[in-house]
Amino acid sequence: MAIGHYQKAMYDFGTAIRFDDKNAQYYANRGNCMMMLNQINDALAEFEKAISLKPNDGFYYFNRGLVHARLMNYTHAIQDFTDGLKYIKSGETSFKALFHRGNCYRQIKEYAKSIDDLKRACEAVKDDAPAQNNLGLSYFENQEYDQALDRFKKSIELDPTKATYYNNKALALYHNELYD
Repeated sequence: MAIGHYQKAMYDFGTAIRFDDKNAQYYANRGNCMMMLNQINDALAEFEKAISLKPNDGFYYFNRGLVHARLMNYTHAIQDFTDGLKYIKSGETSFKALFHRGNCYRQIKEYAKSIDDLKRACEAVKDDAPAQNNLGLSYFENQEYDQALDRFKKSIELDPTKATYYNNKALALYHNELYD
């Protein structure tokens, strides 16, 4: 799995499950392989099995949340990221759960919650350009153009190579009537 041979790894995890069908990690790993192979519904079933075997592992909820987000089941994804955060207290996965939950809230137009989660993600990892940009998008969609502009500028400072960030900044400038 680590070297990107997901089909082979999926087969190996299936073999491991035949020997020990009570190991939640095997199901979760097979689910991760299925996600990478775009077998989204199958991945969902694997994470559900992993959670049923080990319901206090935040990583399984986080990964199932990613699957729900890809299926555009945003309310289910939000619940899974929330459940994951109960067990994951810090670190990169906590940042990612806040980031993805914030984006899901934006998809269902709950901008205040989106902004809150994305601000917390940006505070946790200050140098993440996509997090800054996504926070800017939430501000923008909430018609808070000054705050959006600040975040788009920050994302450009962190990564000046992304044309999308400049486009977003230009839209915020436009809405602030700063046409020059």
